[in-house]
Amino acid sequence: MKDSKEIFLIQAINVIQQLEKTYTKADLEKGVLNVILDRYRHAVWIVKVNGQLEHIMIKGGTRAYLDQFSDYTNPLLEEMYLSEKLLEELITKSK
Repeated sequence: MKDSKEIFLIQAINVIQQLEKTYTKADLEKGVLNVILDRYRHAVWIVKVNGQLEHIMIKGGTRAYLDQFSDYTNPLLEEMYLSEKLLEELITKSK
């Protein structure tokens, strides 16, 4: 059975893959998409090096995406929201 960190890691990687599949490289190199992608990549790195989860800064990414694109039907939003919730649970458990 996978532990909570591993589940979060898989979820964060899923968000990265969906971003890379949905948007062009040029789109991902600027603006909100760039910030979101960088933060998810950093989150994956933190989990892999066993860093402090409190340093992961993905919270609010779903809202930032909606503020920029207003694309409420994009399946990526559900994945980002799930990642945020999983991280919140992880941080709560680690305290």
